[in-house]
Amino acid sequence: MAQTKQNGAALVIGLIMLLVMTLIGVTTMSTTRTELKISTNFKNHSNAFQTAAVMFERALTDPLINWLDASKTPLRGSYSTGYESSDKLKKGTLDVVFSGCRPAAKSSLTGNAGKMLVHQVLVTGNELNAGGDIVGVSRQISGYTTTAAGCLD
Repeated sequence: MAQTKQNGAALVIGLIMLLVMTLIGVTTMSTTRTELKISTNFKNHSNAFQTAAVMFERALTDPLINWLDASKTPLRGSYSTGYESSDKLKKGTLDVVFSGCRPAAKSSLTGNAGKMLVHQVLVTGNELNAGGDIVGVSRQISGYTTTAAGCLD
């Protein structure tokens, strides 16, 4: 049997391969962590957006808001209310501000109303973590007009 000298070439190649595999593994873990953060942020913002949408629907159906009489009531200033989910992980705020009156174009819907009430509806939805910290926010502003027989400026 003849002995051959390899002078450690297999060891050096093995260590280089191990180093390459380690670098690939670390890079993959870093990419996965970044993608997880992106998807978590998207989920939090989506939940906050849904909370804001709930608040907007609440503004349109809330019996405490008298849209047609808004120019003659304290709604002239601001109306605020809130929302909190049963699991305490979603909160929302609603603010309806009477902006003023504007002339209404005569149509089959408005008749001879003369003026329309203009409101600004501002909603904010928050997604909270278990510790109560805000992790997602969605703010939306929308105009809302109501046909009224008269309007006090």
